[in-house]
Amino acid sequence: MKHDHLSSHSVCLGCNITMATPLFCFSCNSIQRLSTKPNYFEIFDLPYTYNLDIKRLEDNYQKLAAELHPDFYLQSASTEKRQSQESSSLLNRAYTALKCPMSRASYLLELLSHGKPLDERKLPAGFLEDIFELQETLEDLLVDVEDHAEELAAVKSDVEKRLNALQEAVSQLFGNIEKDPSNQKNIVESIQVNLNAERYLQRLLERISRSNQV
Repeated sequence: MKHDHLSSHSVCLGCNITMATPLFCFSCNSIQRLSTKPNYFEIFDLPYTYNLDIKRLEDNYQKLAAELHPDFYLQSASTEKRQSQESSSLLNRAYTALKCPMSRASYLLELLSHGKPLDERKLPAGFLEDIFELQETLEDLLVDVEDHAEELAAVKSDVEKRLNALQEAVSQLFGNIEKDPSNQKNIVESIQVNLNAERYLQRLLERISRSNQV
């Protein structure tokens, strides 16, 4: 699969017009029956890429959400009501997955690895040592949050910088797939390593945020 591959387009079951999304036909204003689960990028008529146009994602989400909301199908046939519930739920899952950089990266890896499991334990060299040190520092600071608000803020800033660096690395790696598709397998594995590290950092950030003092 090419990294910048554009989503395919479905044909409306009612009017046979090519649609921008497989969920709804804006030509005849009809919800579509889904025989298979659409790709998340296809739902929003977006290219298969990590560096998405977020505004276009949000605009297309709002447009579809307004058409698919189950409240608009309360008086419809049972099949349409059920389809609106399923499509609305799918739309929300797809939007949640694509709007967040790391969940978007995870979804793209699913597509690139064709469902084959990746190593979710491997971490960057030296990463665990750094994490253990951060955890120890955090444990000491959380003993008395009020007296260590400034130090906690500094740790939070450090973790956020590390997360941003990981996101930049992931973005570059996805770009490398397009430049060197023959090395896709190794690049995909490197991306997964970065995502594994991201989970550790997110947990630390959540612990700091729960202190409600930073």
